[in-house]
Amino acid sequence: MNPSISIIVPVYNVGAYLARCLDSVLAQTFQDFEIICVDDASTDNSYKILLEYAANDSRFLIFQNGHNGGLSYTRNVGLEKARGKYVYFLDSDDAIVPDCLKKIYDTAEAKDADIVAFGAIEKEEGKKDKLYSFLEEMCNKVWDGRNLFVELHGTINYIGPVPFNLWRKSFLAQFKLKFYEGIYHEDNLFSFFALIYARRVVCIPDLFYLYYHHDGSIMRKKLEFKHIASLIILVYEMRVALQKEPCGSRLRRMGMDNTAQLCAEAERRMSVFGLKNLPDSSELFNEEEQDLYELLRDLAQVQYRYSFSDVEYENLKSFEHVLVYGAGKVARKVLPGILDNGIKNVEIVVSSVRDNEASLYGVPVRGIKDIIYPKESCIVVIAVKAGLATEIKKNIVNLGYMDYLFADRIVEGWM
Repeated sequence: MNPSISIIVPVYNVGAYLARCLDSVLAQTFQDFEIICVDDASTDNSYKILLEYAANDSRFLIFQNGHNGGLSYTRNVGLEKARGKYVYFLDSDDAIVPDCLKKIYDTAEAKDADIVAFGAIEKEEGKKDKLYSFLEEMCNKVWDGRNLFVELHGTINYIGPVPFNLWRKSFLAQFKLKFYEGIYHEDNLFSFFALIYARRVVCIPDLFYLYYHHDGSIMRKKLEFKHIASLIILVYEMRVALQKEPCGSRLRRMGMDNTAQLCAEAERRMSVFGLKNLPDSSELFNEEEQDLYELLRDLAQVQYRYSFSDVEYENLKSFEHVLVYGAGKVARKVLPGILDNGIKNVEIVVSSVRDNEASLYGVPVRGIKDIIYPKESCIVVIAVKAGLATEIKKNIVNLGYMDYLFADRIVEGWM
C-alpha cells in the first residue's frame, strides 16, 4: 500500500545538520510516510548517515546522483520516485515540529486541497527568532490559487518557499510541475506556477517549519553571476505566463508588478557584482532571456554607474582609507563606481549608525567618530544631497579631515 505522504529530502554536504532534520521526521505524530532521500554526490559523510538511518527504518528510500546536479535536479529525482498521495519537500539542514505532518495532512483531506501552506520560524544563532505566518483572516478557507496570489501581493505573507507547503501529487502531475534546473530561486518559480494552476489552496497559521541559518546556507553564499542570471530567467518565465492572462486582469497586473520588482533587484545585484565584471551572455539564457539581460544591464549602467573622472579615481587610490560619508541615495549611486574601479579599504561613515543599515553593498557602515585612522591617511567622499553637502564638509573639517571629494555633482538631476 502506498504511503499517505512522500517526504523528499535533497541532500548535499549537510553531515553536520542531517540528523536533526531526519530525527524531526521520525518524531512526527503522523507516521504514514516514506522518506525519499536523494544525495546529490556529497563529498562529506552525508550519504553514510542516510544509509545508517535506512538500515534502521524501512521507510527510508536512499538514492544517490551520479553527479552533482543541484537542488532542482535532486528534487525532481525525488518527485519521480514518490508514491504518496501528497508530497512534502524538506530541506536537509532544516526541521519540522512534531505535529506538522498530521495537521497538514488532516487539513488537505478535510479541504480537498491541492496545496496546504503554513508558517515558519527562522532561527539564527545569537539572534531573535523571526516568525512567518499568514494573517488569521486568510486561514482555514479554500482559495483559488490566482485569487490568493493577488491577495498576497504587497503583503509580508509569502507562499514561495517550497518546504512551507504540502502538495497533492496528482495536482503536480496534472500540470507537469517540476523544478527549473540549473538556477537559483527555483522555489519562487515553482510556487508561482503552482498558484496559477491550483484551484484549492488552504493557508493555516501554524508555525511548523524550522528554518536554520548557518554558514553553508544558500542565502549566505557570495553573490555570483548565477544569482543574476536566475532572476532574469525567473522574470522571463513569469512574464510569458502572465501575458496569456487577459489584459487588465488583477492577476496580470499584480504579476507584472512583481516582475518589475525582480528586474529592479537584478539591476541592483548587477551593480553589486560589478558592472565591469558582467559577461556578455550566459549559456543559461535562451534568445529572449539574453535580450532581457542586455536591456537590464544597460539600465543598470544608467541607474548605478555614476562615475568620477579617471583622475579622481586615481586620487582616491592614493589614500590608505576611503570614507564614503552617507548611506542614502547618493551613496548608493556612487559606491558601485568606486568599488568597480578597484579602490580598496572603502568604508561608509555616517553621523548616527542607529539610523542606517549595517552595510551597503557589503561595505560596513560606521560612525564617523568611531574612525581612528590618521586623518592624513583618509579622503572623505561626501555622498549626500547637494543641500547637505556644505554642512557635512564643515563637520568633517572640524573633525580634522582635510581631503574630501563631493559626490552630489555626478548624480545631480538623478535623485
